[in-house]
Amino acid sequence: MLRKLGAATAALVLTMTSLGAAFGCSVLELAKKVGEPLQAYKKIEVEAHKWHSTEGGVWHVYLSRNGRLHSIVRTDYGEMGKTQTRVSFLDAKNFGIEEVTELYAEPIYTKRPTKIASRSTVAYFFCDADGVIYMPVKTADDGNAGKPFQEAKALRALFFNAKELAPSLKRLN
Repeated sequence: MLRKLGAATAALVLTMTSLGAAFGCSVLELAKKVGEPLQAYKKIEVEAHKWHSTEGGVWHVYLSRNGRLHSIVRTDYGEMGKTQTRVSFLDAKNFGIEEVTELYAEPIYTKRPTKIASRSTVAYFFCDADGVIYMPVKTADDGNAGKPFQEAKALRALFFNAKELAPSLKRLN
């Protein structure tokens, strides 16, 4: 199972699994949920009212067969890359967010096929019942160790503050 999660996510899960149990949050379950393929879920496109990209973007909401919210994916496009940000829920207070950024070798407006020059993935796990956020251990280039925490909070706000997603978020209950 950990092979499917990706090396960075798997390492974080292995590190945090024992601590997660101490806080009452299943980091392993959150990681599984974030890594789960979405093809089996009902996909609904939601118009994005606020763009965070130069070439546009879109929301996709994924529902289980009983209509409960499983995941939301935000895709933002730019001339030099694409970012996909996914939130997957165990429930309204326990969820994981994974952000995948692809940078292109050259701008998309060239006539050549798009080649991906680099791809990076970062995952954050929220256990709001206990006020815990598991995130990568890293320090920003400027030495700011608090930057990953700020990034995690900004990604959470991206989903929970989007007015167009409010009806979908009600499906968590």
